[in-house]
Formats: sequence, C-alpha cells, structure tokens
Amino acid sequence: MRGWLTCLALLAINLGLVGCGDLGLHRRRAGPAGLALGGQDREQPALSGQGEWLASVVQRNGRQSLMMQAQPSGTEVPLPLLRRFEPHDSPSLSWNGRYVALVGQGGGRRRVLILDRASGRLLPLPLPGDLQPDELSLAPDGRRLALAGITRGRRLVQVFDLANLIEPDLPRGLAIGSKTNPTLP
Repeated sequence: MRGWLTCLALLAINLGLVGCGDLGLHRRRAGPAGLALGGQDREQPALSGQGEWLASVVQRNGRQSLMMQAQPSGTEVPLPLLRRFEPHDSPSLSWNGRYVALVGQGGGRRRVLILDRASGRLLPLPLPGDLQPDELSLAPDGRRLALAGITRGRRLVQVFDLANLIEPDLPRGLAIGSKTNPTLP
C-alpha cells in the first residue's frame, strides 16, 4: 500500500510541475525557411555550439542536400561548394558554425568533407584503407572529428585530429591557445 501511495504522490508532483507552465524550456521552429521552401521534409539536424546556426538535410531535386540557416531568422545560407558532393548525410557544426562537416558523395564513393565557411575552402578528409563513412561528429572547436564507418564488414568508430588542417573555432572572447577552455566534470 505504501509503495502505491509513493507512486501516486510522485505522479501528482510530476503532473503539477508539467502544469506549472514555464520550466525554462521553450519549443521553437527552425525559422521560416521550412515554409519558404514548400514545407520540405527535414532530418538530421545539427546546431552550432552557440545556437546561431542550424544545418539539416532536405530533399532537393530527388537528392539529399544540406540546408544551413541562421537562427532564429531562418535565413538560408548558400553552400555552393557542397553541391557537387550530393547526396549529403550526417552534418555537424563547429561552435560558431565556421566549419561544416558532413558525409558526401563524390567520385563514386562516400567522403568526409569539411567546409571552412570563413576561408571558402572545402577540405576532403583522407580516410584510411577501405573505410566507408557513415556518421560523424565534429568537436565544437573543429579540431577533432569522430567518425563511424564500415571497413571489411566491421563497424568502427575513429577519432581524427584535425589540428594540423584547421584553426580552432572558439567561442567569442576565448583566445587561441587559452587553457581556460570550459570542461565538464
């Protein structure tokens, strides 16, 4: 009987909290661009570290294509360097959205691409052996990339150090080389 009353009390507390209204969480649409483009289906969202940029994959002309938008306005940012590497998959953004990493198709195989929006350079990441990329995640500063892929029938995850390829994309006000990078316990 006592266990039943405890469960009932916890349920009442949870319902009361949900009914309180503002718990600090607010749901927001991804800007008006979804409507401006005919309400296309969107998937695989990636948000930059400070929340100013949103990347997602949409269907355009029968192919998966990356859409990048400023938030909260929803203004779409053109990414012409990526067009020849469609279909796109698994986008990931650095802290300020300077770097856009994704899996793309080019030369008959899947590739890992990193777009530096500040310099306008597209960096294809050389992969070892017959590794076929599947999903990726870019570190907030852009200097490391975790990649899930398949090689010789086995799924694996590898982390690549990009420090020699790109400079860090740090939060505004944090100096390069600073030892005060925030870390989680």
